[in-house]
Amino acid sequence: MFDIIVPTYNRYDILPEFFANLEAIDKTLYTLWLIDDCSPKKDASIVPAWDNIRYIQLPENIGQAGARNYAIKNGNAPYVISLDDDAWFVAGSQDLKVIAEAFSTYPDAGCLMFNIATPKTDYIGDVDGLLLPLHVTCGCAYRRNALEQIGGFNSKIHSGAEETDISLKLYRANWDIRSLYSVHVYHKFDPGERSVDWYLDVRYKTTRNSLIIAYLYYPALSLIWVLPGRALSHIVFAIKTGVARGKTISITINAIFAFIGRIPSLRKDRMPLSQQQFKKWTALFKTP
Repeated sequence: MFDIIVPTYNRYDILPEFFANLEAIDKTLYTLWLIDDCSPKKDASIVPAWDNIRYIQLPENIGQAGARNYAIKNGNAPYVISLDDDAWFVAGSQDLKVIAEAFSTYPDAGCLMFNIATPKTDYIGDVDGLLLPLHVTCGCAYRRNALEQIGGFNSKIHSGAEETDISLKLYRANWDIRSLYSVHVYHKFDPGERSVDWYLDVRYKTTRNSLIIAYLYYPALSLIWVLPGRALSHIVFAIKTGVARGKTISITINAIFAFIGRIPSLRKDRMPLSQQQFKKWTALFKTP
């Protein structure tokens, strides 16, 4: 019934905890796609010998977007669940049943967003069916036919803001994103525990990709103010942040110029939302 997709890169130390939290779920309900995105150091010995695991070692690093696309292309379940390698369901098999029922309840939903807690944030109210403008891939589910209709993730994004990209692709294809906050996922993620190099890489890709995404999907007139405004907001963020401020500012400026350099190659990929779709999508940010 489900394909569960989990990209991983150089994170074999945390995978045992992921498997331990997944073990109680009925293995007949899902196929787990563990996609190693060409990690320099691999340890296949920690991958359980479950019949429902497809453990793939990619020959080159193609990013989270590409890794997820590999599993989407090779899977066949009607529903696709996306988790990070440090995120897991709280209620196990019961959650999978709730997800399947929700897709029947909301036929317009191409994506269902779960309720996610982290070491520093708690779960929000368990309200299902809310229309959402965006989602995150550490805890969500898609209809396979919706993913296939929009061509999956944008492999040119690689990683960083790929969820925003696919959110806009879903709305452009007239699919909705809805909350399924009754399904709880714990994401053992604390950015404060990550290295400065990791942070700088995230800032670079997020800055570059947020500009690329706006260019690809926003109506032409809105780009006149969105692109400079978004570039400026990233620079302001870099100035205000207390993490490696000088390097962050430099990385941010480099990312902006990287986007500018890619504009000629992106022109053929532009597929903006209609004004009606864009208005509907932006209105969702104002909904309480």
